Amino acid sequence: TPTRTDDPIFRAVLPLEVLPDESYLDAWSRSIVPEDKARMDAAGNRAVLSGQAGYVQTYTCLDAGGARRRIREDVTLRRTGARTWEAVGVAHDITSLAEAEAVTQRLEERFRAVFDNAPVGMLIRDRDLALTHSNKALHEMLGYTAEQLRALGSQDLIDPRDWDSEFVQLLDELYAGSRHSYAIERRYLRKSGESFWVHLRVYVVRDAAGDFQYAVSMLEDISDRKAAQAAIEDHERERTRLLQRVVDVQEEERARIAYELHDQIGPQLTSLLLGLKAAEAPADLAEMKPQTVALRAVTARAVAPVSPLPLALRP
Repeated sequence: TPTRTDDPIFRAVLPLEVLPDESYLDAWSRSIVPEDKARMDAAGNRAVLSGQAGYVQTYTCLDAGGARRRIREDVTLRRTGARTWEAVGVAHDITSLAEAEAVTQRLEERFRAVFDNAPVGMLIRDRDLALTHSNKALHEMLGYTAEQLRALGSQDLIDPRDWDSEFVQLLDELYAGSRHSYAIERRYLRKSGESFWVHLRVYVVRDAAGDFQYAVSMLEDISDRKAAQAAIEDHERERTRLLQRVVDVQEEERARIAYELHDQIGPQLTSLLLGLKAAEAPADLAEMKPQTVALRAVTARAVAPVSPLPLALRP
């Protein structure tokens, strides 16, 4: 039996449409959505019959403007007789808080969906650097289960060849607050011991005071890209080597041709020149005939090494 059916403070907190011949308490009971009303009655009866000192309930009702309001009620119970109890309820309008919590929950659900289904490996470490979350892509990439990963630190996953002072300094700056994120290429180790290349991005989330909350790491397997890059570099080195070989062959050909001209054809042409000069002296044609024969022989010897040169100069 309510002892107070109309509380001006409560009326100010929760304005309701009060019908004629209806108390504010009746309007309040009518404003509660049916599914919450049945649950509230059951919770109140259960608390009274079990001898509880009180209980807390949350419900939704419609105010005078038809807007949905979320109310939290703290109820204190006190036995006043053999079959009587006194219940004092303190109500708080938590509509804004409930909306904020609903938004937060939706954001968390979306983040979880993105995190779990991301095509790259992802993990989250807390302020103590303990791994709290890891996704399916990371498990498939490294070959570890979520439970196995929680027992491992960053140093257990990175190839010892890449755990150097530069990487350690990046981590120190990240956790100290002088750096908010970094991206770097490092070799990681699979559970099988195989080393592979990863593009690693790490972001730190801090609270309003700037204190470290957690770090999100994203790992992308770039082994194929690294292999392709190495193949391109090998191809470029081979191309450079072949170009240098072409230059060397050209130089060798130039040297060989110079040798042919200087050491073989040159002396023959000099001899021909001297013979022609000597042929200018005799006036008798009979005396010139032997010299002509000799000059023809010299010319033939000079022409002989020239004939194969065109074939020798073919590519």
